[in-house]
Amino acid sequence: MKRRYIFVGVLFILCLFVFIYQQFVGGHTILAENKSFSKQQGDFILHMSVIQVEEGIEVRQSIQYVGEDPVEIKHQSPLVSVSLKDKKPTFTGSMVTKKLSKGNIYYPQDPVVITEIDNIEGSSLYVNARLFTDTEERITIEHVEELEFN
Repeated sequence: MKRRYIFVGVLFILCLFVFIYQQFVGGHTILAENKSFSKQQGDFILHMSVIQVEEGIEVRQSIQYVGEDPVEIKHQSPLVSVSLKDKKPTFTGSMVTKKLSKGNIYYPQDPVVITEIDNIEGSSLYVNARLFTDTEERITIEHVEELEFN
């Protein structure tokens, strides 16, 4: 009879340990798979990659110029607006000017780390890039990437 109580007690403690582990250590939302994608608009290609990092998900972005003639672009900071929940892009910084030649890849900002991903089953990543060429042409590249989380 005493063994049965000891067995039930050990089983209870084990179940409690598993529960606590799931809640505080193993219960974090993680990206199901890392993703990379590109989208072209005119002479510009937006390259993106989404990877899992310890703090959440990291979104890296760059713009590649594939036109024949050199071009000067202007954009607000950030050049690429990234959001997991908000469809509206945010461009609030001052204007930045950059000269690009054919094949140049421009990394306009540090990777964006989105930390608030807990309890998300599936979500859309909204990406919006906006720039102006030296001919005052406005280039907008918009993309929605579906992300899956575990």
